[in-house]
Amino acid sequence: MACYEQENPIEDLYQSEGRELPAIAGWDIVEEELPDVLAPGTELEVDLRYWSVPEVTEVRFIELIGDTESTVESRPYTPNFNENSQTDQMVFSYTTPNVSDTTSVTLVVEVENTDNLVRRSGTGGSATRPSISITVAP
Repeated sequence: MACYEQENPIEDLYQSEGRELPAIAGWDIVEEELPDVLAPGTELEVDLRYWSVPEVTEVRFIELIGDTESTVESRPYTPNFNENSQTDQMVFSYTTPNVSDTTSVTLVVEVENTDNLVRRSGTGGSATRPSISITVAP
């Protein structure tokens, strides 16, 4: 007998009540070499790779500073299949905020599908990726 009671132990990472959750395959800053601390107004590109069996309806790019969460951009699904990663791809432009002190910023992405299921970066499991953390200082 296996260690797991269910036949497919990773099923919960991809399903909720028998419906398919979106998967975040990649979520990273495009620029290869960045300083440890970014200046306010620094422009970045953030690359998202994702897929979902039920079609994606919306993708949200979120900035988290302390306890304040702000949606930077919300986009409806537009097919953009990347042959190399075998996923859809979406690139966001992001400008670091104006801050007066050294500030930690967390970049989060949410992918929602037609089953109204949402996968959020940083929520764990192998079907997602961690949120992106950056430091901004004047």
